[in-house]
Amino acid sequence: MNEEDREWFNGIYPYLKMLVKINYKLDELVKYDNDKTIIEHKADIFFDLSSELIRLLPFKLDYDENNEIITGITLLKKDGILLLKNHFDEIENDYKEIIDKYFVDLVQIIKIRNKYIHEPHNIQCDCFVFGRDHAYAGFKYKEENYELSTDSLVEIVDQLNNSFKKLEKKFKLKVNDLPIIDRNHPYINNVIRLFSELK
Repeated sequence: MNEEDREWFNGIYPYLKMLVKINYKLDELVKYDNDKTIIEHKADIFFDLSSELIRLLPFKLDYDENNEIITGITLLKKDGILLLKNHFDEIENDYKEIIDKYFVDLVQIIKIRNKYIHEPHNIQCDCFVFGRDHAYAGFKYKEENYELSTDSLVEIVDQLNNSFKKLEKKFKLKVNDLPIIDRNHPYINNVIRLFSELK
């Protein structure tokens, strides 16, 4: 394997681990009933999930000249998995599609997560609802209210899974090009196992 291929072949692992963790955290959020006794637990799960999501989907919020009003989202093309975009033609487009389609939801996710990181004592989760007419998560920060569509959260993760399935095909093709003796390397088996855990 040449050095250029080795970069993405080995580089994909931490991002795949992040996505698998996101999937597990999302499953934990969805499976619980909306009982007040577990809202705090759900909030902790959400904060873990959102932190991993922002690591996996690198973007920043754009502000107006007074640094007060959010005007857009910019994909950080020199961060995270996008450093490997030369090896994955489709990933930049897939990520751009996600931030364009889920602009409002991603703004809410990053706002909620930032408040939790900097002032965890001032932000509370009021509600997590999945699979009903109005599926949402509600958070209160001092006198401000934040609401996030939980349907959108599920869709964002689904789109990330679909994007990584494209990477899985490329990974398996590269494995098939390796000498037979190398195809059962523990790293390869581990990566293939992680891919199998995606939805």
